Amino acid sequence: ISYKQGHESKKTEQGEYNYPATQTPGYQSQKKLDPLKDKNYRQHIDQVKYSAVTDTPEIIQARKNAQLISNDLPEIKKAKANAALCSD
Repeated sequence: ISYKQGHESKKTEQGEYNYPATQTPGYQSQKKLDPLKDKNYRQHIDQVKYSAVTDTPEIIQARKNAQLISNDLPEIKKAKANAALCSD
């Protein structure tokens, strides 16, 4: 009985720390790592959700450059061929 009374008095002096396990720092750090687990990371291709990429100024400029190059490609090939013939 004296042991119980001593234990009860220490418990009230120190205070009881009862809180959910979900609030512990260890649990919260594990929860933050959940998206990186193999189960979530290695999904079948049918389960992956894609979103459309918006046309940023860089993408628009790259399309214009690709179009210009494809239009000028035959002229560039002719110029290279002429340069090769002239140098021989």
